Amino acid sequence: MKLSIGISIIFVVATTLLAYGAMLLMLGVNGDLSPLNVKAFLLVSVAALIMFLFGALLISLVFLDQIL
Repeated sequence: MKLSIGISIIFVVATTLLAYGAMLLMLGVNGDLSPLNVKAFLLVSVAALIMFLFGALLISLVFLDQIL
């Protein structure tokens, strides 16, 4: 049970870092906020949010399973 909690937490942290790293990379390449960069920024933000919520859901399911 503790292993699955650890895996879920690592999943959340890794996906969040990956998404924000990608955003910083995209913004840092040109340094300007062209519409293309803004679209990519928003797309990666949404993807990061979805992945984060999925990881949080995994963690909550694991904790609920442990409680019940």
